[in-house]
Amino acid sequence: MIKVVVSGAHGKMGQETCRAVLDDKDLALVGVFDPGHTGEDLVFADDVFKTSGDLKKLIEESKPDVLVDFSTPAVVLENIKLALSLGVHAVVGTTGVSKDDFQKAYEDASDGKAHLFVAP
Repeated sequence: MIKVVVSGAHGKMGQETCRAVLDDKDLALVGVFDPGHTGEDLVFADDVFKTSGDLKKLIEESKPDVLVDFSTPAVVLENIKLALSLGVHAVVGTTGVSKDDFQKAYEDASDGKAHLFVAP
């Protein structure tokens, strides 16, 4: 079972990602992050998730394998640097950031144990 945290969970793509994770028997949604909605419930049928505004705490408590990020260009690099530095793989769908900036973030944060996949 692959444990997943979704960043930008209250946005359109974030919600679709949450649904896709919940519908896949090989994946488990273990947390949702969206600082603009801290403390709010995110509801999918019978599943209710309390939205975290502290990504580091969420990762440390939920111990995900993967962070899927659909946040904003203003914060995505910091989100993935944090995830990578904590050994969590990052999958990014956020647009508006250059390939070079993603590469630098990966080089700055990864010790080779976690990987970055960008698909804007």
